[in-house]
Amino acid sequence: MKIKEIIVVFSLITACFACKNQNKQKVTIDTSKKQKVVKTAIDSTETAGVKGILQPEKRNNIQLEVLNEEALNKIYIPLKRNDSTLYLSAEMKSDHRIFGFAKADASSEKLILFSIFTNEVEGNPFNCKYGSYYDISKGAQKFSLKYNGKKENFIAAILTDSLNQKHDIYFEKKWIDIK
Repeated sequence: MKIKEIIVVFSLITACFACKNQNKQKVTIDTSKKQKVVKTAIDSTETAGVKGILQPEKRNNIQLEVLNEEALNKIYIPLKRNDSTLYLSAEMKSDHRIFGFAKADASSEKLILFSIFTNEVEGNPFNCKYGSYYDISKGAQKFSLKYNGKKENFIAAILTDSLNQKHDIYFEKKWIDIK
């Protein structure tokens, strides 16, 4: 009798671990076909799917993690403290993939990326002109970002590089928290 109980408990534990391994979903972007999103390892408990259309990238088959829509991290701008600096801290429990664009248009050139995912940051796989980073932290990067207003569905910022040259950059409003 005890052997059957042990087998049942072992089976339940094995099934539980097998289900946990399906929580993340990989998305492969095939750039040979415009705006085609191919999903692999689909989560059986998925309710919301991928939101929005993922734009084709310059490199083929970039593996993107699906963002956890319930735990998103945003860029913070503390305007109430008369501080227009953009802040973003990487938090392992919160996801973010925030592109800075050359124009107030998500299909324009991607100038910078902030992402929690190593495969999206290491080696700058999106070939962003100003690089890819996990967060915005003082001293870690050779640039600063300052708020410069709103334009349509975007937040305008000024990136000041290490040579003190200023560049306009735009972030989608959904990724910004202004307080």
